[in-house]
Amino acid sequence: MTAMAHEPLTHGDVVLEGFLALGTPEGFRAELIEGEIAVTPPPDGEHEDYINLIVGQVYRRSVTEMDFPGDKGLKLTGGGARPRNHAIPDATFAPAPLRLFRGADPWTPCDGVAMVVEVTSSRAAVDRESKRRCHARGGIPVHLLVDRDPSSLTLFSDPGGDDYLQARKGPFGNPMPLPEPFSSGLDTAAFLRPVFPCPHGRRGPPRPVAWSPRQTSRAGGRVSASGRSRGTSGLHRAGWWLTATRGDPRDSATESRPPGTSVLGKGETVV
Repeated sequence: MTAMAHEPLTHGDVVLEGFLALGTPEGFRAELIEGEIAVTPPPDGEHEDYINLIVGQVYRRSVTEMDFPGDKGLKLTGGGARPRNHAIPDATFAPAPLRLFRGADPWTPCDGVAMVVEVTSSRAAVDRESKRRCHARGGIPVHLLVDRDPSSLTLFSDPGGDDYLQARKGPFGNPMPLPEPFSSGLDTAAFLRPVFPCPHGRRGPPRPVAWSPRQTSRAGGRVSASGRSRGTSGLHRAGWWLTATRGDPRDSATESRPPGTSVLGKGETVV
């Protein structure tokens, strides 16, 4: 019997096999980007809020009805001898009439995808550069980058070779037009962080708490900074002390027991 000869595995083959066999913790995302395996932890709430804002507006405003699959894995063309890229965009849109994702494998070709969205996360360089090139090589018409560091959006279009040939950038707050088949625009005013009213009723940080030193005339008693003796309240005689809360010490204060004192109930607030 003659043994059949097998071609030796290339480095790219080994990397791809290892990636496809990789098990990641729940909520983590593993991608094969430009020959390197990238594992991303679960996103924070602000990251997801940007995605929700974009998805909601696309659903409401796009001229063409769109499908939005969650965490869809896309197989994309690799560069040179590298294995095929396996990317999971933060958002993927395709015209709903195509029903592109019905019956699709976990990793599916990107043919028919109209736009992908990336929001910068813990691996910002991958979101800004590597994944953009992957999407361009795959021929995805539009790549939208939401960059949280400079608070800006960049719309990349017209893929050619290893990158996109056109880019339109604007700060949060400015409208961002989307090309066909969306033929609409994104209102990014909601991307700006809200300014909450100051809880102290004035602008700026709370005034620092300043205490003047006091002398003790007797156990449990106090002498003011002027030297005049002061008595003790019932709370002090019961083993409570006075601590300042936020803001000006004249505005509010809270009585609390010293550590180690057993007492039922909560401290008493003095206004």
